[in-house]
Amino acid sequence: MDEKKVSKNPWGISDEKAERLAAATLEFYYRFMERPDARELLEKRKAELRERGIL
Repeated sequence: MDEKKVSKNPWGISDEKAERLAAATLEFYYRFMERPDARELLEKRKAELRERGIL
């Protein structure tokens, strides 16, 4: 009996692609946080998201 392999992640991509996406996201985050104005930009974005009811 063939069973369809179900991905564990909610995006329907392979686990390998999900791991690469996570690694790329972390790399971007660390590079972003090295900016001198990163904290201000992050707080501004969070405030915008709160206004829209997303956070």
